[in-house]
Amino acid sequence: ATPSLEEIYNCRFGKHHMVLLKERYHGSSDADIEIIDTKAERKKNGMRGNFSLKLIRHIENTLNSGGQVVILRSRRAWASGMQCTSCGEIVKCPHCNVSLSLHRDGRMICHYCGYSATYSGSCRKCSGELKSLGAGTQKIEEEAALLFPQARIARLDSDTAQNKKYETSTIRDFAKGEIDILIGTQIVTKGFDFSRLTLVAVVAADSLLGIQDFRADEKELQLLEQFRGRCGRREEKGIFIIQTSQPEHPIYQRIANNEAVLLCSDLLQERKDFNFPPYTRIIEINIKDRYED
Repeated sequence: ATPSLEEIYNCRFGKHHMVLLKERYHGSSDADIEIIDTKAERKKNGMRGNFSLKLIRHIENTLNSGGQVVILRSRRAWASGMQCTSCGEIVKCPHCNVSLSLHRDGRMICHYCGYSATYSGSCRKCSGELKSLGAGTQKIEEEAALLFPQARIARLDSDTAQNKKYETSTIRDFAKGEIDILIGTQIVTKGFDFSRLTLVAVVAADSLLGIQDFRADEKELQLLEQFRGRCGRREEKGIFIIQTSQPEHPIYQRIANNEAVLLCSDLLQERKDFNFPPYTRIIEINIKDRYED
């Protein structure tokens, strides 16, 4: 359903053969998609913490109709990255096209090639304020509890999943309809089949683009497509909401326009332009010693 660019490349050149999954198991239609521009919402006081008023209304409508909600706040948001609060631009390396990491000495550094730039606190594109792409499933859970006091809420991430008994019981309770809102990381995006789940939403989606990986765009596209597939799997059609500061980003536009992951000529061309796989091979060498010299 969401092959890697390397696999698409191999299929195009005859190394592998592609088999398409053209319909969902239960025959249900794909979920509707709504992209919410959090940058615009903040300007008109349309945000309540990390939740837009639009998303809040969708969640309320879903809960009132007896449906369930899953909210994704990616654990990968812990990866360092800087984003402009005005234009949504994520600061990237001009050579490697991956996000720069802010270090304590005030330098923004690329962990691929070593390129560095002085952190000024303002965006080079529009002079807006730069902020860190942080994490926070726990914070999202706290905000959700205040916004939806009557809802039964649970969290599933790498912290809570360390307790296998809690993880199993949470998934079982959500499947039985005993949890209304499930907040989690990538754990909640793949493989589950919940019959009452009709709304899935991504909060701070741009943190997925801010990871230090040349595959960041590809990984987000795969993750969003997989997450979209979790909802509306029976009779009632689902809705998939993406909250982003970059609604015009090609990844979100591709999802919104129902463009398959297979139509990735632009992403493959970008890999070629920056000399990344599948057009090259990368070797990582780690050198360690007790003395830095």
